[in-house]
Parts: sequence; C-alpha cells; structure tokens
Amino acid sequence: MAKLTTEDTVIDLGCGNGVLLVEAYKKAHCKVMGVDCAPLQCFLAKLNFLVHGVKGKIKMQDLFKADISKATVIFLFLLPKVMEDLKPKLQKELRPGSKIVSYTFPFEDWEPNEVDWPKDQMPVYVYTVKKK
Repeated sequence: MAKLTTEDTVIDLGCGNGVLLVEAYKKAHCKVMGVDCAPLQCFLAKLNFLVHGVKGKIKMQDLFKADISKATVIFLFLLPKVMEDLKPKLQKELRPGSKIVSYTFPFEDWEPNEVDWPKDQMPVYVYTVKKK
C-alpha cells in the first residue's frame, strides 16, 4: 500500500521483531530503520535482519525521541493513545508527501488516503503528510 521504491526511507516505530522492515527491504531494497524500546525486540529484529540479509538499522530508543525527519514512510502498529500523543511529532518532523501506514488503529481526526481491510485481518490505514 505504501508503493515503496529504492528511494524510500522506511522507519517502523515500535518495530518489534522487524518483520515489516524485512519485507519492505526485500520488496524495494529501500533504506530501513526500526525503533523499539524493548531490548528483546531489538535483538530479535537485528537477528531477523542478519538472517534475511537486510542492510538497515535497529535502534533501542524511545520512539518519541527518534529522529524521523529522513523518513518517507512510517510504519505504525501502536495503541490509539500512543498514536494521538505521536501526532505532533509526525506533523513537525515529517516532510510533506511522506506516508504513514498504520495497522489496526486509525488516527481519530485524520482522513486516510486509503484503507484496506484484508479478509481475516485488521485494517491498514495510509495517510499522506500535507503541507505545513
């Protein structure tokens, strides 16, 4: 849904084991970075990168402190409260045209460009950052 290309820089905030980033890298050979605050998740993501030959970064960091200014695509699978708290950061740091892909939970007052609800799965929402 993000229509990734080799020119994209994908950042997954709350990356968990990094599986989305592995798939993004395999599909488009784009730049990828994962951010998670849990040591075990970061270890598993790094292991996934190693096993799948992904050239990317995993940072153990608070997602609110991560530098996302170079991202063209942000992946999110976060609880609604965290997403609401994250909105000012996204609006401030992302460039116009950047995409935000959220699995399961939408932003309350943002209109998605696209919504996909695959059979037997939760919805995926795609937003595009507007001019500031």
